[in-house]
Amino acid sequence: MDRVGIITRYFNNFNYGGLLQSYALQQFIQSMGFDVKQISFTFTKSRGSLYINTAIKNIIKSLFFHEYSRHVRRWRTGLKAFERTIPHTEQIYSNKNIKDCVKEFDIFICGSDQIWNLDFSNLYYYALGFVPDNKKKISYSASIGKSRLDKNEKAQMYPYLKRLDYISLRETQLQAEISKDIQKEVEVVCDPAMLLNRKQWDKIKKASDLKNYIFVYLLGDDENQRRLVTQFAKKKELQIVFIPYTLRLFRLKKISQFGDVQPDNIDPAGFIGLIENAEYVITDSFHASVFSILYHTDFYVFERKGGEGDENMGSRLHTLLDKMLLKDRLLPDDVTLEEMLSADSISEAKWETVDKEVEAYREKSICFLKKALCS
Repeated sequence: MDRVGIITRYFNNFNYGGLLQSYALQQFIQSMGFDVKQISFTFTKSRGSLYINTAIKNIIKSLFFHEYSRHVRRWRTGLKAFERTIPHTEQIYSNKNIKDCVKEFDIFICGSDQIWNLDFSNLYYYALGFVPDNKKKISYSASIGKSRLDKNEKAQMYPYLKRLDYISLRETQLQAEISKDIQKEVEVVCDPAMLLNRKQWDKIKKASDLKNYIFVYLLGDDENQRRLVTQFAKKKELQIVFIPYTLRLFRLKKISQFGDVQPDNIDPAGFIGLIENAEYVITDSFHASVFSILYHTDFYVFERKGGEGDENMGSRLHTLLDKMLLKDRLLPDDVTLEEMLSADSISEAKWETVDKEVEAYREKSICFLKKALCS
């Protein structure tokens, strides 16, 4: 049985979507008959780095927002517990010893998530530069997070991509250009979360007992968006169930009172349950949109403001919504309350059409994985 190692933003990733996609890819490839683990990888900055050590930053944040940081730590506890349920290497690798994991695996996969976003990723690790030529190297649904690359970015990226045996992206915008430039086939495949169908996600989902609510999950920090959500909920006579982005601790104090309910200790399985049971989902999150689609929950997507990689968010969301024939779910910057209220809900007939698109996308992606892993 071939051993497959996956490197992505898995370890210490306090992000619902990041952990759910990590779980999904591991589970799906395991179902194909492989021995699969996520590689526990953490990037260690050098002492001379201009970056402040993450631990020190968290201490500073906790000193400023002590009361609310305790609240956030309860959310992070659930995220960390879920992370440990995903099969992973017991050894925690860093940039100093990542080459040591080569002996653990026969095949390496990088993806998914924004592992190729050059604003905050190092491709030596996230495009498998540390893996020797004699081992198979695959990218699955790797996200660049941009709709174009300049000359310098191509110079950084292409040497790594040329070494990969099979390449797939999550966005369509750069597919043809990269394929032409590096003279290799490049495919666009679905996010790992979509490799599993609703019944498979139901096996881990934690159902919510909350009723009559809008589930709000915003990674960005836009006060106008929160104001619109509050007005929308009031008109619809629904309460707001809100989970703030736990990596944005330094901004959480001012939104600690937003919404009607902020449930404690919601892990990724509970995150799915909150989406399933909501009357509406309002989000700027790619993965909240994915699970809204899988669970047929009416949803609206804001352009993200004031968050990590916000300027790069549009390409992957546009790819998703275009393929699912749901472009109308994306709200423009200048959307008004009246426009939100007048927007049509997604009909059952439309969901049937969306389901067919999801299945076609899933099958195309499965074919890519079978070809890449088994050839």
